[in-house]
Amino acid sequence: MVSKELHFTKAAEKLGISQPTLSHQIKMLEQDVGYALFNRIGKKIELTKVGAIVQQEALNIQNSLQSISSQIKALTKVEIGELKIAVLPGEITDLVATCALNLTNYIRT
Repeated sequence: MVSKELHFTKAAEKLGISQPTLSHQIKMLEQDVGYALFNRIGKKIELTKVGAIVQQEALNIQNSLQSISSQIKALTKVEIGELKIAVLPGEITDLVATCALNLTNYIRT
């Protein structure tokens, strides 16, 4: 949020936390990364090149988490998956074909 707002107080308000808490979290992240994420010029801030890398990777992680969640929801709703039906040659009757068509229609709805 800080990289989006480029303002600690505004970002903290949008996140619903205090500005000192957010500043502390950013400092901890900068310590973990080993580089400054923002150039601080008075009240104005801007992303450093390292900050831009961290921002992009954070967006990638967020997108991956959303993809994981969507895939799990689809799987639990049986919207994706695989159904294999095996029969002996010559034993496919109208009944089996009708059941397969009904199952296909059921899955699509």
